[in-house]
Amino acid sequence: MVMTPELSFSEIMRGETCLDVYRLEYWNDGRCSSPCIAVFLEVRVESWVRFFFDAGVFFWNVVREVGAELSEGQYFYRSVRAEDAQSLVGKTIERCVFDGSPDGKRALSLDFTGGGRLRLSNADDETPLVIFGDPAPLKSARTGAEH
Repeated sequence: MVMTPELSFSEIMRGETCLDVYRLEYWNDGRCSSPCIAVFLEVRVESWVRFFFDAGVFFWNVVREVGAELSEGQYFYRSVRAEDAQSLVGKTIERCVFDGSPDGKRALSLDFTGGGRLRLSNADDETPLVIFGDPAPLKSARTGAEH
């Protein structure tokens, strides 16, 4: 079996406990143009897992700290605590699920013990981070398909 970034991420993350969650924002010309281009999930003291999609390709690595603000002229990146994800703190990751579609849309769902899901998706160069209180698959009201 070939070890893909998705498979290695799933193996490493399953069973880890969430200690904190940050997201990396991308700012352009004084306004936030992407509220989440990467996620930082603290799983051990001073051990953060940074993960993101870029053009539908999944990347991840382990870092010692959340990245500081980085400026590139009119563009800059800012790390902020994901306040809507604080309900996941103290919960253990039970399952990591990657899904995709032929049109290049990709998503990662992390399901937590006791309820809760962190979902990071990527389509059309947008990467929304969504936190759900219920780990059960969500169904589209229109099609009945799971997300």
